[in-house]
Amino acid sequence: MGFRRALLVLASALVTLGLSVLADRIVGATMPTSRSREGLIFPPGAALRYDLLECSFSVRINELGFRDREVGRTAPPGRVRVLVVGDSFTYGWGVELADSWVKRVETALLAQGLDVELLVLGAPGSHPEHYAELVERAVPLLQPDLVLVGLLQGDDLRQGDTPSARLGDQLESAGVVGHGIGRLAAREHTGLAATLWPHLLRLSSPPLPTVYTDPDVAWASLNLTWKRQAEVLLEQLGADQRQRYRQLPRSWREGFEDGRVPVWSVRRLFLEPANDPEELQLDSETTRRRIDLAAGHLTRLRVAAEAGGARVAVLSVPAAAYCHPARFTGLSDIGTEAELTSTVPDAAGAEACRRAGLEYHQVTEAFRALAAQQPLYYAVDAHFDPAGNRVYAELVTPVIAELLADLAAD
Repeated sequence: MGFRRALLVLASALVTLGLSVLADRIVGATMPTSRSREGLIFPPGAALRYDLLECSFSVRINELGFRDREVGRTAPPGRVRVLVVGDSFTYGWGVELADSWVKRVETALLAQGLDVELLVLGAPGSHPEHYAELVERAVPLLQPDLVLVGLLQGDDLRQGDTPSARLGDQLESAGVVGHGIGRLAAREHTGLAATLWPHLLRLSSPPLPTVYTDPDVAWASLNLTWKRQAEVLLEQLGADQRQRYRQLPRSWREGFEDGRVPVWSVRRLFLEPANDPEELQLDSETTRRRIDLAAGHLTRLRVAAEAGGARVAVLSVPAAAYCHPARFTGLSDIGTEAELTSTVPDAAGAEACRRAGLEYHQVTEAFRALAAQQPLYYAVDAHFDPAGNRVYAELVTPVIAELLADLAAD
């Protein structure tokens, strides 16, 4: 009797499973194709024109879902493909695509006669954990020969020392989700469930944001969002923060309240305390913890790249806090002497890379010397300005050329 009951239970379970799989296939046959428009990083075809206080620039996302020209899934025969992964500095925030440091390096290498392409896989707000996740998806899709990681001094390790969050969630808090330029594609479901019920699982995912293909319409929507965020932030300021805010140049305050300065620029640079002193101590508990975390994410990234036949190297990207003198910002506690001479940000990044089995390359001292002579960052935004992108590209082009030469020699 017990055996028969077990058989009936098993048969019932198999019938239920079969019906659920059949339902999934029916859903798949009727599901709108628009849900498949999740690109590698951003929604394909999205476009936006930013009109900010310090700059204006256009962004257009290609059909594979990142900020670059249209490219095939594989490089043309004989061409070396390089994926450049990083945050907003690698993305080219604040400049046109052709003026970003990645594309300037590509142009310089092509001028040297190299058949090479550098693809921009930067995403604002990301850090090493996101880089590893992105490389795991991007390498099988794009089949690169080399992966370069743009590691922003201090900031990348700092952001990685916070509770884990998907990049899309971080960008949503920054107010750019829903405008087609701020959403990391959802991680694909894997395992047995994905095999049995792929379409039902996609229906259970959060809805995709509105994807604007008209840059002016997109900016109008985003500008309104930033105005509302500014109002909320100003209402939440304490007395000391409000006093600090009033000391900012009038044009900065007006730009922020008019939605032409992103809320994170004001919060991060002007309302929060200066960098933690422990960040300038290589043996501090904070720095050691951040090195440990970054080393783990970079190891994961290296393993994913090498599994796809790609080599990996890391480039230190100079951050404003460590290279941008106070006289160019108008703020006495930004770009202090201790920060402008510290070697800790690079030492921490180098150690994390060493433990992950990766090469670490930096041009900090040369960049600092040039930054002391002219502004290389936007004063409010703190990203590279056009000159900063140009200078950094000129300094790292020989480094990347040497990496490509090593690749060709193997």
